[in-house]
Amino acid sequence: TAAPLAGWLHLAVVCDGNTTIAYLNGAPLDAGKGSLSRTLNTIGNSPDAQHHHWMMAGGLDEHFIFDRPLTPVELKRLMEF
Repeated sequence: TAAPLAGWLHLAVVCDGNTTIAYLNGAPLDAGKGSLSRTLNTIGNSPDAQHHHWMMAGGLDEHFIFDRPLTPVELKRLMEF
């Protein structure tokens, strides 16, 4: 990002099997061809692989993984959570 991150942020990552897109606070942040190549259970962990089994990167409050697109109603309910 252009500026340091602070405060509450919403990060979403979506993949259609061909392209992976990261969104920050609802705006596209970055995209790449292909699907995620890492295990999803490492999201939010320390960037150092040797710490993935015990150390979170910090500040990650909720972590949801879905295997299908959410409906607008489901997204609204999730954001209200």
